[in-house]
Amino acid sequence: MGFYQQGDVKLHPCTLAEMTSTKPMYRNGQRFQAGTMAETRTDLSVAEGEATGHAHRIDLECATTEAGATAEVRELFGQRFLIVTGGRVTLTHEEHAAQLIEPGMYRVDIVKEYDPLARITRFVAD
Repeated sequence: MGFYQQGDVKLHPCTLAEMTSTKPMYRNGQRFQAGTMAETRTDLSVAEGEATGHAHRIDLECATTEAGATAEVRELFGQRFLIVTGGRVTLTHEEHAAQLIEPGMYRVDIVKEYDPLARITRFVAD
């Protein structure tokens, strides 16, 4: 299984071992806060845009999301992970085409670019 990329966000397949110590942020549209579930959402934010304020989201109510599909976003020390089960889900963003994400476990990364003149590496801003 390869990776998915939507603008500045990449979803890399990962293993359960990479996510062992993560804590849930969102599960099936509900945000976890201090051990309780609050802020019910139908879309799960995978990454927020720094430049535009737009977000890459898993939309569980999108017409292309398969029935019975679930998603969960987890975070460990600032690294986000996405778990998709039960069917394909739709990754949406205001400036990019929607993508269907297959069931699996993914590490969420922000694309970096290298500036050879300045000799620096920086995150791409979306």
